[in-house]
Amino acid sequence: MPKNHAGTALAHSRRSYSHVSSSLEAELLGFYWAAESLSTLKYEKVVFESTSYLAGEAVLKPENFSQWRSLIGAIREKLYPLRLWSIAYVHREANTCADAISLSVTKDHRYASYIAKNCPGWLLRMACDTSSAAVSAMGAECCSLF
Repeated sequence: MPKNHAGTALAHSRRSYSHVSSSLEAELLGFYWAAESLSTLKYEKVVFESTSYLAGEAVLKPENFSQWRSLIGAIREKLYPLRLWSIAYVHREANTCADAISLSVTKDHRYASYIAKNCPGWLLRMACDTSSAAVSAMGAECCSLF
């Protein structure tokens, strides 16, 4: 869910995958989806927030994750068009909207993938307007991953 420097949701998306072998693979696939979507939408400065420290490490230090070389390479390819990007680890409590969207896939069986503007209507009551210090300092958009 990309947000501006003030923490307002600019868009949201959902993507489901099948035959995923591990939680790290799921996190990396989510990272790929986010990087591809933001690159396609022509974002230039992005802070990716993730509850998976390991997924961030894999993208930043691919040589330590040889099993995922191909997927990490594809992620880094999608990051290339971004002028400035970083990865921030956040606790699950700081990512409630992104977490709710990912749970909607498994809990509610919503498998259709999409990208849409703003915060989804069904999440408006939730505290979607949050911003990290890194996003504010960088003047970047923030993308919360599950």
